[in-house]
Amino acid sequence: MKQRLKLALFVFLLISLFPLYQLFQIYQSSQSFSAQADAEEYRYRLVLISPYLGDAYWNQVIKGVEAAARKLQVSLDIKGTNLPDNEELQKAMNMAISSQVDGIMLLGIDDPSFSEMIQKSTMKGIPVVTIMADLQGSLRKSFIGSNHYETGLELGNYIKKAVKNNETIGIIKGNNVTSIETQRIKGLKDSLKASSIKLVETDRQHAEEQTNDLLNQYPSMKMLIGTGIDDGDLIVRTIESRSALSGFEIYTFDDTQETMNLLRSGKISGTIHHSHSLMGVKSVETIVKWLEKEDLPLPVSTYTETNVITEGSRP
Repeated sequence: MKQRLKLALFVFLLISLFPLYQLFQIYQSSQSFSAQADAEEYRYRLVLISPYLGDAYWNQVIKGVEAAARKLQVSLDIKGTNLPDNEELQKAMNMAISSQVDGIMLLGIDDPSFSEMIQKSTMKGIPVVTIMADLQGSLRKSFIGSNHYETGLELGNYIKKAVKNNETIGIIKGNNVTSIETQRIKGLKDSLKASSIKLVETDRQHAEEQTNDLLNQYPSMKMLIGTGIDDGDLIVRTIESRSALSGFEIYTFDDTQETMNLLRSGKISGTIHHSHSLMGVKSVETIVKWLEKEDLPLPVSTYTETNVITEGSRP
C-alpha cells in the first residue's frame, strides 16, 4: 500500500513539475527586448538569433543590437540557445519567418541547413544579415563583422616585428576547423611567407594533441598561435602539464573573457580585439537601410575594426 502511495505521489509531482520545466526551458532559450511593448510604437520587427545567449563575449554584440534598436525605434526579439544547438536555432528561425518579421540577424554557422533557412527567409521577403561569422554563397543581404583574413595578416605582421629570423611557430587549430580559422591561417601564411619565419602544423585533431605533437617535433619552439576561440586556454594547460610556461609566447584571435584573463595574468602574449558592440549596431542599421531602400545596394560586407592587443595595450 505504501509503495503504491509513493508511486502515485511521484507521478503527481512529475506531472506538476513538467510544465514548470517547459517554462524554464523556454526562458533559457529565448530573450525578448520588447515583449511588452506596443507594436504600434515601432517601425519594424527584427529578430536576432544566437547560439550563445548569456555568453559575455556574444553579449557585447547584443548590447550593440539593443542600443541601435532603441535609437532607430524598431522592435527587437532575441532568440536562441545557451549552447550551440543547430536544430533549436533552425526552429527559432522558422518561428521568425512564420511570424513574418521584417528582418533577421544571425550568427553565420558552417552548416548548409542555415543557408537553406536564409533562402527560405529571402523568398518570403525577409532580409537576413549575418554577424561575426559569414555564410558566403547564401542569400544573406550583408555580412557585418571582422575581416578574418585581415586579422591573420595583422597578427602575422605584428609577430614578424616581434620575433627573430628563422623562428619556428606552431599553428593550433580548433577540433572542427571553421571557415573563420581557414581565413585566419591564410592571412598568417600570406603575411609571413616572404620572411624566414617558419609556420608548422600537425594533422592531430584536438588542440592539446596538436600542442604536444608540435612541441615533441620541435623541442626548441617557443611560440604558438591558437586560431580557434578556446585554443589559448588549451595551449596554456598543455604546456603547463609538461614544463614551465615561462619562455613561451602564445597568441590567439579572440578577446573572450577567458582569453583576457590569460592575458592579464601574463600566460598569453597577445590576442585580437574585435569591435563586437559595433557589429551589433551596424547589423540593425544595415537591415533598416534595406527596409527603407536607403543607400542601396548594400555593401556585401561591412568590416569592423580589429587590432592586436597585449598586456600593456589592453583597451
